Amino acid sequence: VLLRGDEAWIATDRLRSIPLFYYNSETTIISDSAYTLFNEIPCPEINEDEVTTFISMGFTLNNDTLIDGICQVETGSMVVLNREKTAVFYHKVATSAIYERSIDICSVELHTLLEDIFRSNFLALRDKFIALPLSGGYDSRLIALMCRKYHPDRVLCYTYGSENNPEFAPAEEIARRLGFPWVKIVYNENLIEGFVDDPVFEKYYKYASEFGSMFFMQEYFAVKYLRDEKLLPEDTYFVPGHAGNIIGGDHLVQSLKKSINTERELTKEILRIFSYLLKLTKSEKEKICSQISKKISISNNKVWTVFENWDIKERQSKFIVNSASVYNYFGYQYIIPYWESALIDFFSHVPFDFKINKTVYKHTLINLFFEPAGLNLTKELYPSSFQLMLINIKKRIKKILPSFIVTFLIDHRSLVFYDGISKHLINDGGRKNFKVPPESNNYNSYLTQWYMIKVRESVT
Repeated sequence: VLLRGDEAWIATDRLRSIPLFYYNSETTIISDSAYTLFNEIPCPEINEDEVTTFISMGFTLNNDTLIDGICQVETGSMVVLNREKTAVFYHKVATSAIYERSIDICSVELHTLLEDIFRSNFLALRDKFIALPLSGGYDSRLIALMCRKYHPDRVLCYTYGSENNPEFAPAEEIARRLGFPWVKIVYNENLIEGFVDDPVFEKYYKYASEFGSMFFMQEYFAVKYLRDEKLLPEDTYFVPGHAGNIIGGDHLVQSLKKSINTERELTKEILRIFSYLLKLTKSEKEKICSQISKKISISNNKVWTVFENWDIKERQSKFIVNSASVYNYFGYQYIIPYWESALIDFFSHVPFDFKINKTVYKHTLINLFFEPAGLNLTKELYPSSFQLMLINIKKRIKKILPSFIVTFLIDHRSLVFYDGISKHLINDGGRKNFKVPPESNNYNSYLTQWYMIKVRESVT
């Protein structure tokens, strides 16, 4: 935030790691807390245009929040406030410049870049304690490997979830091979009992949501457990693997290259992929599409890079990166190596066929990192390309099946105990106040609906 005469200049980084909000009326108020602004408004009202968007997607769009008049500074942008408001995006990944080369050359480039990024990050934290949320996947495994190479001391790995979580066994094995201590945190009723009435949780959901993002519960109990058990010193830095799979191409679908050519088509595809927490009417879909389209401009850019630009600025920053706020809430710091600017820029110029199904990303990790280090496991949790294709087909079929058939077919057990967590929220908010999501195991839908109940209570 920079004050220059009668102007206020406000900017966020390319991660939106520190959200900023402003209320620009007769007087301008700027804060890193939307609730602070909310308390300054005499008669706050709900921004009804964003309610359905928030419940169905898990975040509000563009610079809007759930409260009229309270705006957020968008990812990678600068806002100048005076008598009028001017917003400028200083960063985007939409491009027409794709660098063609062989997958082996691209993989070597990526290997060098990742080594440089992790070396610089871990050396900068050489005196700090490192907490690694370790799953059975590739993203956190690479972080653990690089930590072993550049920051081998003062490290704790941990894995959390329901007792039947298949991530436990491979995560423990990876930690053992690297020589790191490992903690297993089992999510069950004993761990979460009474959390809805806990003042710690009440402060957390407001801190993490800020009238614009869904509060995540996935790591809340794990971080709280580590703190309560005094397993973490005050100088702890968390290093999660957030979004490594996304920049590598996980959200891409073939239609972004083969059949989508217009901004209207791309807007509808974004809605199809990311709006899944609530069944929408035709008019609701049109309203959300109108909001999405404000940030869609194909021009001479490759369609899939425009898609990724929207994904990074909207879902990744407000939904995924924002989930890391749980670390700050409990008094710790964090870094997200996979969101280094150099890495985002690198992948923005990688050919589509190297990104779809994370092709070059997985090729690099498996062959250039894990194989030499002996970290490829006999039984990997990652599905093959063929299995991914079947998963996408099943997703499309589910969308046209009656909801009672979908409910019968899906597995309601959550690997991170979201089924148990959601029951407490539903009981607190009143079952009659919740709609069943298109797939009843989309438990995030109950989190967004519960939060809206609390928002409405706060304005009455």
